[in-house]
Amino acid sequence: MRVLAISGSLRRASYNTALLMRNKPVAVIGASTGEFGAVWGQAELRKVLAAVGARVVDGEVAIGHVMNRFDEDGRLSDPNLEEEMREIIRDLLAEVDDRSPEPDTLAAA
Repeated sequence: MRVLAISGSLRRASYNTALLMRNKPVAVIGASTGEFGAVWGQAELRKVLAAVGARVVDGEVAIGHVMNRFDEDGRLSDPNLEEEMREIIRDLLAEVDDRSPEPDTLAAA
């Protein structure tokens, strides 16, 4: 049995944008219709992102059985998953803020 965790088109897109992603902060969030698809896909995607030089934020959010995780308004119905999403987004924003030049530095350039 062969399991492909990341599609060829996504892999090609990642490699084709390698120069754009180099030293850029990224977060890994995934969803799948099954229990483990997002977990496996994220593991592979993290490898690709690291290989092209992206700064992958620690932590990840994997949403299994995605068709049962959102309400009729499209919002996450699981408060724990919602908090995990908020946390990884906070971590990503902190990484962006840590690496961003100071406004005075930009004006002087």
